[in-house]
Amino acid sequence: MIQTTMKSNFTPFFESLAGFVDSFPRIAFETGQTAFKKTREPLLDELRIYPPKLPNQEYIPTFKLRRGWKVFIQRINPKSFAIVVSNNVDYTSFVVGSLAIAESVADSFQADIHRGRWKLATITVQEQFHEFLIEYDKQLEKQLGQFGTISRTRL
Repeated sequence: MIQTTMKSNFTPFFESLAGFVDSFPRIAFETGQTAFKKTREPLLDELRIYPPKLPNQEYIPTFKLRRGWKVFIQRINPKSFAIVVSNNVDYTSFVVGSLAIAESVADSFQADIHRGRWKLATITVQEQFHEFLIEYDKQLEKQLGQFGTISRTRL
């Protein structure tokens, strides 16, 4: 039996790499939480916008739809999380379209009287999710800095 022991200057790098691999799921989730905290309120503010009254409008808004919006972060498993946007008011899709389907189909749920007055929720979520990704990237850069120089690319 032959045993070889090798010493090199790579040991700190590999220890740092191992620490990074072990820590990344936690770092990714904590980074997501931080970015979410910074972008949640602007998303809710945008979803809660009511259009101006129509001329001669007799309907008095109840603001039930405004109060119905829920936005939270949910851990799916140790390596992933989701941002959940929902509104359990039964007529939500008739006013702001459906959140569960593609934008091209979402507006087909929107009632004619609301088309062009109420922004589709799907569009609002997509726009605000872009802001979340920008904030997430900033926060992730800070977190990854503790492991030295790490190059990454968003796919």
